[in-house]
Amino acid sequence: MDKKLGLILLLLVGADALLFTVISDVEEVVSFALDVYNFFDGPKQTTSSVNYDKIVKTISERIEMSTEKITFKVELEAHLTELRTASYAIQQLLKDMEHIAKTNNETKRQIYKTRFHQDFERKKSDIYTIKSLLTFTTDVSGISNTLLSLIVEGFDCGMSSIEHFQTYYMTLVSNAVALDMLNEKLSDNDLHDDALKEWQAAAATLFHKFQQEKDYCKSKFMDLVKSDFDQIEHGKELFSNNQQRYSYTTNDVLFLTGSYCARSLKKYDPVLKKTIDNDLIYAIFQSEELNVALDKELFKKLVFKTKFDDCIKDTGDVINMFDLLGYDLVVSVMFPEGQAEIFQDKDSSSKSITTSKYTTIVYLRVQQHRVNGTLTAKDFDVDFYVAPVPAEEPFKLLGLEIWKLGVIGGSVLVFFIAVVVLCICYCRRRRRRRRHSSPSPSFILY
Repeated sequence: MDKKLGLILLLLVGADALLFTVISDVEEVVSFALDVYNFFDGPKQTTSSVNYDKIVKTISERIEMSTEKITFKVELEAHLTELRTASYAIQQLLKDMEHIAKTNNETKRQIYKTRFHQDFERKKSDIYTIKSLLTFTTDVSGISNTLLSLIVEGFDCGMSSIEHFQTYYMTLVSNAVALDMLNEKLSDNDLHDDALKEWQAAAATLFHKFQQEKDYCKSKFMDLVKSDFDQIEHGKELFSNNQQRYSYTTNDVLFLTGSYCARSLKKYDPVLKKTIDNDLIYAIFQSEELNVALDKELFKKLVFKTKFDDCIKDTGDVINMFDLLGYDLVVSVMFPEGQAEIFQDKDSSSKSITTSKYTTIVYLRVQQHRVNGTLTAKDFDVDFYVAPVPAEEPFKLLGLEIWKLGVIGGSVLVFFIAVVVLCICYCRRRRRRRRHSSPSPSFILY
């Protein structure tokens, strides 16, 4: 966030974020206005082409959105005063519209219509400001730019934030068109066709300006993601950041720790890699060329040919195997259970398989036809890390480590056995000598 601009941007997220849909074309902007114009045709029309419950519900929802409770709140010093003034004017007029729609008393209905018409005429300039407010050139800290450009810069090109703001602002435009259509309906001279064309042209211009800003942000994509990647060191935080800021891409984050075998194609822009201590972090942004099909059974056979204990040899073997199938290996990681945190987009292009010992994940691209040159192991960065087994504190007795006591005890035992063997040998030798030295028995003949 650029402090020089004095920009304070607070994105309110919650359950409503899951239901968020970007307003992206002129038809969506004017559809509510046309519903309103067709509905408010004298007393409540139960036969109207517009469902009564639907229109009342929509008006109530738009009142809530105009108070900025659902999407977000934006303040840019005094430069957004006009936006907030218009927002509050729209909120009040929507409430007047709601009163007209809900009342069953014709006298009250006429009073509400008169009040609405008078209020609209007083606030007309604020309402019409919405048409071109964001395209005004504003000077902030000596920098001249449109208000929209300054807001996008304040969001630091976070695409989700920009699209939330686009929906918020274009909803205001949609409300303003509806209010203008109702005012024309209640006027003596109904010029709603001319008014609608002006609003459609204004909405088209605003969408064009939003798209220009988005295209500008996308042109800075690699600079922005590399900056984020250098600063964020936690896998889950990095993945969440990427999902919010670069919602127009498919991206994964692989956080490897403990033991792993990994290889990645050098100088391949959609893949970012860094090592922190012995932890390896990948951020992989899917491009069209990474989105390839691969037969699962064939992939399984290839994986079984690799060995986790020889990453460098595996690199060459796997490259050659995929080369024969017409694929280039872009990234391959192999790790035991519990040795990685894998955060993947629902549209991830990765191919993965878990065997009895390891999980293997690969990213492939189809080889370019008619291009000479084959990838070799030298084209890859190779990482292979096995965490050392921590040495346990040796058990001691009487100040001696247990292995030393074992050596001493073993030596004493061997000495004791040797003495016993010598004693046995000595005793047997003495017995034999005694037998040889005794007199021979006499034989007497009678």
